Amino acid sequence: RTPDQIVAGTPEKLWWTCPVAPDHRWQASGDSRVRIGSGCPACAGLQVSVTNSLARFPELAAQFDVDANDGLTPEQVVAGTNRKLWWACPVAPDHRWAASGANRLKGRGCPACALVAVSIREVRLAAELAAALPGLDVEARRIVMPGSRALEADILDRERRLVVEYDGSYWHAGEDMERRDRVKTARLTEAGYTVIRVREAPLAPITAADVTCSEEDPIHLVAAAVLDRIAALRPDLLAVHEAAVYRRHGRPLGNVDAETRLAELRRRAARTAAELGSDPTLW
Repeated sequence: RTPDQIVAGTPEKLWWTCPVAPDHRWQASGDSRVRIGSGCPACAGLQVSVTNSLARFPELAAQFDVDANDGLTPEQVVAGTNRKLWWACPVAPDHRWAASGANRLKGRGCPACALVAVSIREVRLAAELAAALPGLDVEARRIVMPGSRALEADILDRERRLVVEYDGSYWHAGEDMERRDRVKTARLTEAGYTVIRVREAPLAPITAADVTCSEEDPIHLVAAAVLDRIAALRPDLLAVHEAAVYRRHGRPLGNVDAETRLAELRRRAARTAAELGSDPTLW
């Protein structure tokens, strides 16, 4: 039948196609299309499609536990679903946990490994920066954004409006993560923060303010590069000669504080991992 042969408001269930993708096909009454204005369920994330399935996110698809999810495959699951699904950790295969697809898309990872959402390098870098920037609170992370959801910063100096992000090459790889990092930088910049990202090779800088390093670089040299960048961008916070003083030390200055904080984070991780029945060894 053709549209000319059908009453627009018919209660009869009809088949429809969407121009977005060939597999966007669904049944709906003419009445619901005309009176209610219902549209394509695949575009709305209510029906799985090649355009919205978990398979579009290879890193997450690789962690999808097919057996624990009753044989479902990534191609059969809407990526942003609120349904709880089972996942397998890429770092420690014995770590299994349940989380919605929506939470995974927001960057939530293995609760045993990523429990405190920090890395050793990030903690050590924060301790080094605190040694050169008195008053830096390494525990502060949450930034309230007026009119939108709050953001979490890796290293935050709220009073001086400074954010330093440490982008590890594993967790920040891929176009989706780069896009997310760009958006976060833009939002923070618009809110008046100076944002410096430390990008582990092979990650490319996102802005001219970013610093690049390798995962093998000594942390005090990474900190020296960040301090040089702060001095160049924000001389009101740090003078060039003050950044040079740190560099001349030629060694880490925040080791004691870093070890103290790491010990506390490990204790927290061990407690939560025990509650989850996971291996408490994180790092």
